[in-house]
Amino acid sequence: MISFNKAAKILTKKEPQLTGRLFNGGWNNIGIVKREPDNRTKEQLLENIDYYANQCPEVAQFKNELKSMNPKHLGLVSDICELANHLEHLNTAINIKKPDANGKSLFQFLMEILPKASKENPESLELSQSIIDNTDSIGAKYALNALRNLYDCKDAARHIKATIPFVRDIADAAFEGGYTMDYSKEKTFVNGLNSFISPNVSLEKLEFFPEIIKTAEEADATCVIDAFPFLTNKASVSKIKENLETFKNLASGIKDKKINLTDFLDNNVNIK
Repeated sequence: MISFNKAAKILTKKEPQLTGRLFNGGWNNIGIVKREPDNRTKEQLLENIDYYANQCPEVAQFKNELKSMNPKHLGLVSDICELANHLEHLNTAINIKKPDANGKSLFQFLMEILPKASKENPESLELSQSIIDNTDSIGAKYALNALRNLYDCKDAARHIKATIPFVRDIADAAFEGGYTMDYSKEKTFVNGLNSFISPNVSLEKLEFFPEIIKTAEEADATCVIDAFPFLTNKASVSKIKENLETFKNLASGIKDKKINLTDFLDNNVNIK
C-alpha cells in the first residue's frame, strides 16, 4: 500500500525540461547564421542531457560520460542533440540519426566520441561549436559529418585552433546567395575549412594570418587576400613579416588603390 506522502512525491516528481537554443519556433535562416552566445547554466545543460537520454537511445547509452564532460562543452552536446531531432523540410534535409554503411549513425558516433575528444582534443569540439554557431542546420550537419575524423586527430589540434577565427569568413564566402537545392555550398564550406586545416598549410603562417587580416582592415586601400596560395607557398614568415611592415609604412599613400596584399607580402611587388 502506498502512503499519501509517498504518492504525493511520485505525482510531483520533476521531469527534465529542455532548454533549447537552435530551434525556438519561427522560421530558421538558410545558409549563413549568427547565433547568440550560449548563456545556459551547467545545471540546465545537464538537465538537457537527461531530457534527451529519455528520448534518444544514442544519448542514453553514453549519458554518464556526456554528463562528466568539461562543462564548457556541454552546450555543444545539447546543440547536436537539437540538430539530430530536427529534420529540415527541404530537398537537402539531413537525418544524422540514420545509420550509415557500418550501422552507426553520425549522432551515435558523436555521442560516443565527444567525451573522449573533450579531454584529448578539445580544439575539435570548439571548431564544431563555431560551425554550428555560424551555419544553418544543414550546413552544420554536413560539416560535422565531413570532418568527423578530426575528433581523433590530435596532431591537427594547433591547425584547428588557428582555423576557428576564420570559420565565419569561410561560411560567408561559401553560403553567399540563395538556396541551390543541392549540397554544393556545403561542400564549398567544408573544402574551405579543410584548406586551412590541411597539413600542407604552414602553421606559422596560419597563426600569423590574423595580423595580416587586421592590417588589411585598417588600410585605406582595398586589400585582396588569397588565403590558400599564401598559406601553402614557400615564402618565409620572417620575409612576410618584413614585407608587412613595409606595407604599413606605405599604406597612407595608397588610399584609392586595390592591392593584392598576399602577393605583396610574398614578393614585395611594386604597388602601382
